[in-house]
Amino acid sequence: MQRLDLTQLPVVAGSRHAPNTPLGYRVAKRTDASAEFLLEGTDLLNDEVTYSDVDLKVKTANPGSTFTHHDGTPFQGAK
Repeated sequence: MQRLDLTQLPVVAGSRHAPNTPLGYRVAKRTDASAEFLLEGTDLLNDEVTYSDVDLKVKTANPGSTFTHHDGTPFQGAK
């Protein structure tokens, strides 16, 4: 997956993007003020999420989840 845009957008209540789009995001705290955020996802079995910036793929299944690099090797941290 290639990074298409490095636009910086403020996070506001209701910020979201359409499901099933290859859109990544990163939250950066740039002040000393306290901050909280809520991240929602799905509770579907057999869901898959990718994090291209750290080469991580997560597949959820019953009874657990697998964490691998995109080439299928076990995730041991960002390469």
